[in-house]
Amino acid sequence: WREWRERAGQPRADSAATKVIGALPAHPILDVGVAERVAACSNQAARLAMQQLERAGVIKRINVGRRNRAWEAVGVFELLGAFERELTTRVDAELNRKNK
Repeated sequence: WREWRERAGQPRADSAATKVIGALPAHPILDVGVAERVAACSNQAARLAMQQLERAGVIKRINVGRRNRAWEAVGVFELLGAFERELTTRVDAELNRKNK
């Protein structure tokens, strides 16, 4: 979360961009409508926040085209994948230890 705020240029605490950043762990894929709801802001403010966060590399667009645009939080799925691999490794090691 802190890294995303730094990338975005430390937006104001009450800004739509900061509110969207705070919601990214719970909404790793979002569109402008989701941004509006989580930031409790206007459509225009949500769009500007999404543009700011995309330029900063906090989110990346995951679809092409001008309609129904969606973005993904950069790094969230890689982090979850790493956690899953670590957990699997620990479970496998424990099972191997018990089976010996």
